[in-house]
This record gives sequence, structure tokens and C-alpha cells, in this order.
Amino acid sequence: MSRYSVIDVSKHNGVIDWDTTKENVDGVIIRVGHGNDSTSQDDPQAIRNMEECERLGIPYGVYLYSYALNNAEAESEAAHALRMVEGYNPVLGVWFDMEDADGYKEKHGFNPYDNRQKITDFCKIFCDRVSEAGYKTGVYASKNYWDSVIYADQLSDYEVWLAHWSISEPSMDCLLWQYTSDGEVAGVPSSRVDMNYWYGELPEVDGGSDSDSNSCDCGGDEEDTEGGGYSYSVGDTVNYDTIYVSSTSEEALKPTYTTGTITRVVDGARNPYLIDDGTGWINDDCIAGGGSDDSDDSEESSDCGGISVGDTVRFNGDTDYNGTAIKAWHNDSGYEVTQLDGDRAVLSFNGSVFAAVNVSDCELA
Repeated sequence: MSRYSVIDVSKHNGVIDWDTTKENVDGVIIRVGHGNDSTSQDDPQAIRNMEECERLGIPYGVYLYSYALNNAEAESEAAHALRMVEGYNPVLGVWFDMEDADGYKEKHGFNPYDNRQKITDFCKIFCDRVSEAGYKTGVYASKNYWDSVIYADQLSDYEVWLAHWSISEPSMDCLLWQYTSDGEVAGVPSSRVDMNYWYGELPEVDGGSDSDSNSCDCGGDEEDTEGGGYSYSVGDTVNYDTIYVSSTSEEALKPTYTTGTITRVVDGARNPYLIDDGTGWINDDCIAGGGSDDSDDSEESSDCGGISVGDTVRFNGDTDYNGTAIKAWHNDSGYEVTQLDGDRAVLSFNGSVFAAVNVSDCELA
């Protein structure tokens, strides 16, 4: 059986030089986000990664990391993935990442090993919704999860993406096998890359432009321009107070960073300026002094107390979001906001999740 080299990537792999990476892989699985359908939980590199793969004709799929604790959250996660791939062509599928790498489920009293049927139900809900939308789909999980958490026989209609390292062949039937998390690939700036094999034939993708061209087929008739007819050009450093997840998005977001360099200009786009090769997209009104989106941005910020993903905050409460008492280990340096959904914020410290809390119990450090 044929097998092909496929990497999976997320924001943690940095800003990838896809022209170089294309020469070293057969396909890619791109993280589009994590958790519920909130734009604050989109992977900030997802849109750029998908657009670059389409520009270069690299077959790709996507995955979403699950934080679901109930069926409603699994439904929301499916909606999240489908929102992110709308208008794109993930021929390698839309995958559900089922694990508990950061201990989120355990910290919320949800032991996956004691909730096998619920975990399986979450997987089935996600895959059912994605399949109904017309995409190939399946579940990513470790060998331990496939053996001891997920009832695989209930997911027989869907594909298996197996994570099992330090062995020479996959330990169960699968379409994708992640055989190491410690690879290196030219063009990917991170020191470690997840490496996989895809078994069987890779789906074909249409075209892809030459790497010397700056055109992008993923947005219809839009083409890159050197800035003719626009107020700003590639290379300009600008201050901005609003940002968007794509060149076509109409949903204004409060940016984590407010200064950046324009690295691409897409002719005819609603938000023509790409910032720093993937931070996000802006238009003239977003740039300091443009101003028409200010009121929307202020309104959105007030809903979350002025707090955004990436901010450092102090926690002043005594309970988590669900009202459970927290044995707080308050620290002077504060916590990083790693997820934000309405009035619910997930706080982390040194890369480990502290708790999900109410935004009203947080203040900017």
C-alpha cells in the first residue's frame, strides 16, 4: 500500500515558509482552532496556512482540538471547524482531536476513562455533523485512547488517525499514523514537527500556482497587488485597533498586538492587508486614525471586560467558572488568558492550565 508523508501543524510551529516546505511533504493537516465556536479560539495561523496550501497546490486537511465536556459543546466544536473551512478545500478531511494533553477535562472533574460513552458520543456528534456537510472526517487519538477511552466500533463509519510513537508500523488499522512528534522539516521554524504517514492514495487538488507568483486561488478573483490604489503597501508598519481573521471576514476583533508590518495586499478584498504573515487582516478603517470600526470594537471589548486572549491578568476570585472553590495559588506575575468565550476565561501559568473562571474575577495585570 502506498504511503505519503504528511505533517500536522498549528500556531506553535510558527510562520511557515510554505514554498520551502512544499518540497519536503506530500500533505498537511492544519489546526483550525480549539474548543467552542468562538473566534477567540481560532488558530491564528489557520487561515494563512490554508491559503498558502491552496496557492501552492498542497493537499491539506484540518483538525480541531476538543475541550468538549458535554454534547452541546461537541456540537459547537463541529460548528467551529465547519466555519473555519467554509470557502476552502480540505481534501484530507476535517478531523476531531480527542485527547487531554493539558489536563483540562481532568481539572473539570471529567475523567475520560470513566466517561467512555460520553467521549465516544462527542466524537460521533462531531463526525456526523462534518460528514453531513460533505467532508471526509475522523478522529485523532493515541493508541491508549483508542483502546481504553473511545469505543472504536461505534465510529466505524469514520476514519482513524492514530498517534503511536516509537514503533515501526501502525498498531491498528488507520488512514493516518502519527509516528513521532520530534521531526524536522525545512521551512517550518519550530524545532519539533509532528510527522505522519497517510496510507492509500492522496486526494488530488486542483492546480496551485507557481511559487514565484503571489496570486491566491482561495479567494475567488482576488489577486495580490504591490499596493497600487491602496493607502498602504507591503513593508509598511502600521498601528491598528481592529483586526479580522481573513481577508473577507466582517467580524471585527480586538487584537492582541496593535502594531505590525503589512506583508501582503490582496486586491479587491474587504480587508486587503495581511499583518506579519499571519497575525490577521486589516483594512484602512482599522489603522489608527481610520476609525469607523472603533465603536464596534469597544462594544465587543466591554463584553469581556476589556480582556483578550494573550492578555496577562490577575485572578481575584475564590471559585472557578462552575462555582467550585479554587485553592488559589495567586502569583504576582499573573496568568495568561489562553481561551475566551463570552464571560468564561481559561487562565494558564507557565504553559499549564490553572482554571476556567469568570471574566468578572479577572483584571488586567
